[in-house]
Parts: sequence; structure tokens; C-alpha cells
Amino acid sequence: MLTDLQTRKFTRMFNAFDADHSGYLEFADVQTILTNLAQLNGIVAGSPEYEAAQSSFRTRWEHTRQFADTNRDDRVTLDEWLAYCSALIQSPEMFEQDMGSLISSNARLMDRDGDGLISLEDFAAVRGNLDSDNTAVFQRLDRNGDGYISRDEFVEAYRQFFLSDDPDAPGNWFFGPF
Repeated sequence: MLTDLQTRKFTRMFNAFDADHSGYLEFADVQTILTNLAQLNGIVAGSPEYEAAQSSFRTRWEHTRQFADTNRDDRVTLDEWLAYCSALIQSPEMFEQDMGSLISSNARLMDRDGDGLISLEDFAAVRGNLDSDNTAVFQRLDRNGDGYISRDEFVEAYRQFFLSDDPDAPGNWFFGPF
């Protein structure tokens, strides 16, 4: 069972992933996110890099759909998403299986110049569609205050987002205010 804080955070995440604001997640939302990230990173559709990213996103979606889409209509409602998130946080093995590759993929895609660090510019470019102050959220996630989110800081933030029920944990702000 999710706490009130977890429900608010995961609802915020769902809304961020629902690219067409239809009220449910489907592969088209995942494809839109991939297309936007590819454009931001200068990855051309049809290139080997794009095809690899698309394959990874497709695999992630199929796995998520397999566990979250309980009525098998090829889309995930908010209620299905929240049930899925609840199952994820209750099973460390499932969390690692489902979120491990997503966290790594997202870190690579946000690091537009490939230097292993996510700048405020990188962060804001990817999160541009969220209605939050990117600078304020970035500063919360930049734990050592060096002006970058390292891969370790990124992984920790994502883990906190899912696993922490502390409203002040920096990672809880990953998708903005909840």
C-alpha cells in the first residue's frame, strides 16, 4: 500500500510520462519521450544509436505493460500505474529489474555531451515539459553543489524518488513539486 506522499509522487511521474495527456500510458507516450530525447541529443531517427535506444525503450515499455496493464488493453491507467509502483517498492528484486536499466538509460540520455555529468542545461532541456522550476529541482539533486548531477547523484535521486517516504529527500523532487 502506498503512502499519501508516494501516491502524489507517482501520480506526478505518471503525468510527466503521459506525453499526450490522455489519462493513460501507452507506447505512443514512450515513443514521444524517446523522439524528444533523441532530438535533444542530436540522434537521428534510423541511426544505429536511435535504433538501440528505441529497442531499449520498447523493451522497457513491454516489461512495464506486462506487469502494470492488468486488463490487457495495451495502456496503463493511473490506478494500474500506482499498483505497479506499489509492487516495485515492495520487491527490491523487481525494483532492480524494472528500474535499474531505466535509471541508467535516463542518465545517459540526460548527459547530452557524454562527459558523465548532467549540467543544468542538460537537465532543463530534458525536463522542459514539466511545470516546475528546473533550477530549484536541479539544485536539490546536485548534492555536492558542484553545478552538475553526477551519475551517482542521479541514481541516488531516482532511488530516493521511488523508495523514500521522506518529503525532504532531494530525489523526491525529481519530477518537480508533488
